[in-house]
Amino acid sequence: MTIRRIFASSSDSDRITCIQQRVVPYLGGLLSLVYQYLPHSQAAKQAALNLVLKRKALTATALAAQNQAVFSDRYPQLQEIFRQWREKCKELLAFTYQVPPPEKREAHKQQLAQLQKECNELERQLAQEIPEIAMQEQMGDRREVASELPEGGQLLEFVRFDVFDFQNDSWQEARYLAFVLAQGKPSEVEMIDLGEAENIDRLIYTYRNSVIELPLPQKMMWNRNSTKKKAKHYVYDSQPGKQLREAVFDKLRDKLASCSHLVIAPDGDLNLVPFQILPEDDETTTLQDEYNISYVSVGRELLRRRIKTKGTANEPLIIADPNFDWSQHDPGIAQPESHKAVFGLNVSQMFGTLASVKFERVKATADFALTIGQQLGVEPFLQNEATGDRLLKCKSPKMLIVATHGYYSQRRKEYQRLLIELLFCSQEKQAEILAKNYGFLDEEFLAIIEALQNLEDCGNEIREKLGAIYSLVKQQINTTSAKSPVNNIEFESFKPNRHQAKVENPMMRSAIAFTGANTWFSGGQLPPDFPTMVFAQDIAGIDLGETDLTILIACQSGLGDVQTGEGVFGLRRAFAVAGSKTLIMSLWSVPTLATMLLMEQFLDYLKAGIGRAEALKKAQQYIINVTVGELQKSKLGSDILAELKLGNNLKIDSQPLAHPYFWGAWVCQGE
Repeated sequence: MTIRRIFASSSDSDRITCIQQRVVPYLGGLLSLVYQYLPHSQAAKQAALNLVLKRKALTATALAAQNQAVFSDRYPQLQEIFRQWREKCKELLAFTYQVPPPEKREAHKQQLAQLQKECNELERQLAQEIPEIAMQEQMGDRREVASELPEGGQLLEFVRFDVFDFQNDSWQEARYLAFVLAQGKPSEVEMIDLGEAENIDRLIYTYRNSVIELPLPQKMMWNRNSTKKKAKHYVYDSQPGKQLREAVFDKLRDKLASCSHLVIAPDGDLNLVPFQILPEDDETTTLQDEYNISYVSVGRELLRRRIKTKGTANEPLIIADPNFDWSQHDPGIAQPESHKAVFGLNVSQMFGTLASVKFERVKATADFALTIGQQLGVEPFLQNEATGDRLLKCKSPKMLIVATHGYYSQRRKEYQRLLIELLFCSQEKQAEILAKNYGFLDEEFLAIIEALQNLEDCGNEIREKLGAIYSLVKQQINTTSAKSPVNNIEFESFKPNRHQAKVENPMMRSAIAFTGANTWFSGGQLPPDFPTMVFAQDIAGIDLGETDLTILIACQSGLGDVQTGEGVFGLRRAFAVAGSKTLIMSLWSVPTLATMLLMEQFLDYLKAGIGRAEALKKAQQYIINVTVGELQKSKLGSDILAELKLGNNLKIDSQPLAHPYFWGAWVCQGE
C-alpha cells in the first residue's frame, strides 16, 4: 500500500528513488531468506516469485499506465497538463545539451534545476489524477502469468539481488537467481541459484566482446600440396559463449523439459545477452535451434494482452536515410554520396559508433525502405523528409520502421574520450579542451586519471602526462565561474559541440538521429521546433498504444543504462512505455547490408503468417545458412560479398555470414 500511495502522487524520479530505498532492500531481504534457508519450500518459492512479479520494472509500468490513460481520452481534463509536461521536457532536454561559456555556468545549472523541478511537479499532477498509475489493476501473480504463457512455453524470471547475511546483520555480494514457471503450472515454481553476480557479469562482458566486433579475416595460408591460396574467413571463438551458457543456462536445462518457447525476463547485465545465440558444445548449434526465445522486462508484461482498448492503428510508418547535414541556410543542399558496398567493414558502414557525433549516410537504408514500403503500400519518408517530428507526431502506426543511426552516450566512455584527447594534444591546447568540456571536470574524472596512473604497466612518460592533466583538472574544479577564463582564452568565439555536455539522465543520453542531426550536434543553425535527435525521453511520451510492431534498425538500440530490477533505461524502455506491443532491436552495432537482408527475410516470414519471435529466429537462421551461390543471385547479396572483402576464392556452398556478428544482435521484446 505504501508503494501504491507513493506512486499515485509522485514523479518518475520520485518513484525511482522509492524503488532504490524501499523495494530493492525489501526484495533482497526476502530473496536472501528463501535462498539461504527455504530453497526447498514450494510455498516460499511461490511467494518469492509472486513478489518479484509484482516489484520488477515498476517505474516503467507506471509510465506506461500514464500514457495509456492519457491517450485513451478517459481524462480530457489532463490533456493540457500532459501537453505542458511534454513541452517542459523538451525545453529541459534542449537546455541540458547547451554548453554555456564559463561566465554563464552557474546560471545554467540553476536553470536546469528549475526546469527539472517544473517537470517533476507536472508529473505529480498527472499521477494524482490517474488512478491506473497506482497499478491496482495490473499486479498479476504467478497464476495469471502461467495462464498467459504460450503453449509449451516457460518463463525464465531472472533476479539480481544483494544477499543479506542474517547472522552477521550485513549485506554481502550480489547473486543471480532464476525462477522457472511453466505454462499452466503455477504451483510448480523452480528456483535456481546461479552464483555470484560479479562472476556472471564478467563472463557476459567477455562474451559480448567475442561477438560484438568482427575479427579480421584469417590470414591467407599456403597449402603445401597446392599453389592456390586458401580462402579467407571470419573466425568465431565460441569459447566465451560456451562458458556463459554453462554458468547460466546449463543450470536450468533439467527444468525445461518439453519446453519449446522460452520467455526470458532478464535482470542486471543479463539484459545485454541474446540468449538464443549461445553456442552448444558441438559448435554447430545454438539455443535457438531448440527454443523460440522472446523477451519481456518482467513476466507481468504477459498480462498486457488482456487489456482491451478502443483505439485503432493507423497505416504503417517508415522513416529511413535522413539527410544528417541538412541546414536551414541551405535547404537545397545536395544529397551526400552513398557509401559504396566495397568499403569493407569499418565504422562508416555500421549503424553508428555510439560515441560518434558525425553521422554518415547509409544509402542501403533507403533501398530497404523503398522495398518494404512497396510491400506495405506506403511511401517511406527519406532524406530531407526523414525528420524527427515524423516520429514524435505519429499516432499508433500499425507497424513502425525506423532505419538510421542510433546514439547512446556512456558517461565513462565520455571521460575516456576526453582523457585521450588531452593526452595527445599540445599543452597549450589542453586548457581550451578543458574549458569546453567543463561538465566532465569532476571527482569521477579525477578518479579515472588516478586509477590509470596506478596501473603497473603505465609507462613513466604517460604517468607524467596523467599527473599534469590531474593537476590541471583539479585546478579547474577549484576555479569558480567568476574568475577569468583559463589562460585568457577568448570565449566570444566559444562554440562547443553539444556532445561535450555532461548529461545525467540516461533517457536523455539515448537517441535516434534524423535529418539535420550533424548540424545540431555541431551547434549549427536550424529552424525552431525542428527535432533532429529524438531522445528516449521524447519517445516515452508518444502514442504507440495500437502499434503491433516496431523495428528499430539503429545501432545498439537495445542498450542503455542497466538498473537492477528496473531494466535498461534508454530506447528499449522508451518504446515499451510508449505502448509498442513488440520491439525488434539490436544489442550491438550491426553491419548495414547483412542487416537489410535479415530484415527483408524477417518481414517475408511475418507476411507468411509466422509469429514475430519465430520469424526473427527463421530470419537469423537464413543468414547463418545462406551460401555464396545464393548471395550471388541478387544485387544485395552481391554487395554483401563485395563488402566482406573475402576474396574470390570462397566456395560456392560456403556460408560467409555464419559469424554471430552478422545476425546475433537482434532480439524480440514484448508480445
